[in-house]
Amino acid sequence: MKKKVFVAILTLALLAIFVTLSSCGSTAVSAGWAGVTVYGGNLYTVSGFGQLDALTAADGSTLWGIAVDTTPTSSGGFGCSAPSTIVAVYGNLSMSGDQLYIAGYNGKVYTFNVNTRISSSVTLSADDSKPIVGGTVIDQGRVYVASSNGKLYALDATTLAKVWEFKTGNKIWSTPAADDGMVFVGSFDKKVYAVDTATGKQKWSFGTKGAIIATPVIAGGTVYVASFDRHIYALDEVTGSLKWQFPASGQSGNEPREWFWATPVISNGILYAPCLDGKVYAVKTQDGSLVTTFDLGTEIASSPVVVDGKVVVATHDAKIYSLDATGIKSQVLIVDLRIKDNNQSKLTVSSPLSAANGIVYIHGFQSEKIYALNMATGEYKAFALESVSTTATATATVTATVTVTATK
Repeated sequence: MKKKVFVAILTLALLAIFVTLSSCGSTAVSAGWAGVTVYGGNLYTVSGFGQLDALTAADGSTLWGIAVDTTPTSSGGFGCSAPSTIVAVYGNLSMSGDQLYIAGYNGKVYTFNVNTRISSSVTLSADDSKPIVGGTVIDQGRVYVASSNGKLYALDATTLAKVWEFKTGNKIWSTPAADDGMVFVGSFDKKVYAVDTATGKQKWSFGTKGAIIATPVIAGGTVYVASFDRHIYALDEVTGSLKWQFPASGQSGNEPREWFWATPVISNGILYAPCLDGKVYAVKTQDGSLVTTFDLGTEIASSPVVVDGKVVVATHDAKIYSLDATGIKSQVLIVDLRIKDNNQSKLTVSSPLSAANGIVYIHGFQSEKIYALNMATGEYKAFALESVSTTATATATVTATVTVTATK
C-alpha cells in the first residue's frame, strides 16, 4: 500500500511539472525536488518554482535566483505578458569548475556559469516531449544524462554537443554513474548497462526482474544495483557477472517488501540500502549477507549520505535519522522537520541528501526550504528559497536542438 501511495504522489508531482502562470500575478505550483549542490561556500539548488537559487552556506542568505528556462510561452492570456515555462528538476545538479549542469523534466540539459550566470541549453531528443527524471554526472569532460526516451547520452561538457547516444529497451529515470572508462545506467527494461565512454558501445548488461531507478554504486571493482524486484545485486565491474544478490536465492525471513528507489551508500564495507518498505537494509559488500535492518516506519525515496561515521537518512515524511555506520543496530531520530519547521504537515523529502564539512543539506518539498543539520553540534537551520526576479540577472541563453540517431 505504501508503494502505491508513493507512486501516486510521484505521478501527481510529475503531472504538475509544466505549470505556467496563466494570469497576471498568479503563483506557480511547486514541483520538482532537486538536491543541493555545495561548492565554494555556496549552496545551489532548483526550487519547485523552476528557479536556480544560490545561497551562502554560512547563513543561507540569497545571492541570486534565476529561472532555469526563460523561454516565454506563446501567450500570457487576458492581456498579460507571456510567462516563462516552469521547469521541474528531480535529480542532483552536477558541477565542474564554475559550471552547473541541470537536467530538466522538459527534456533539456542546461549549463550555468555560477559567476557570470550565462547559460546554454540543449534539447536531447527531436521529440522534446520526452522528459528527463534523473540528474547529470560529469566525467572526463563529458556530461552523461539519460532520458525517458530510453537513451543514455554523452555530451561535450563545454559545448553540450552530442558525442554519442546509447539506446536501452525502455525509459530511463536513473542518474548514470561513471568509472574507469565506463558509464553505468539502469532502465525500466529491468537491466543495468555498462557502456564504453569512448565509443558509446555496450560492454555488458545484466537483467533483473524489476525496473532500476537507483543510480548504480561503484566501489572496489564492483557495481551494486538496487532494483524494483526487491533485490540488490553485486556485479563484476569489468564483466558484469553476478558476485552475489540480496536476498540470496531461497532466503526468507528478512526480505524487502517493497521497491528499492533510493541510491544506496557504502561505509566500512557495509552497503546501506533504503527501501520503500520503510527499512534500511545493511548488507556486507563482500558477500551480501545481512548485517542488520533499520526500521524507520515509512517509505524512503531520498538517497542518504555518510557523515562522520553515521549514515544520515530522510524518510518521505521528513524525519531525519542517524544510523550507525559500523554495523551496530543503532538509530537516532535527529529531527522531525515537520514539527521543527512550525508543524508543516505537508512537508516531504524525496530529494537526495548532500553533505559538506559535517553539515547535511536537505531540500524540502512543499516548504521550499533548504534545511542544514550540523551533525557534530545538532544545530538546525532553515533557509527559505525566495522568489527572486530574474529581470536584473538576465542570462544570455543559446539553445541548440540535437537530432540523434541510435547507436547499435
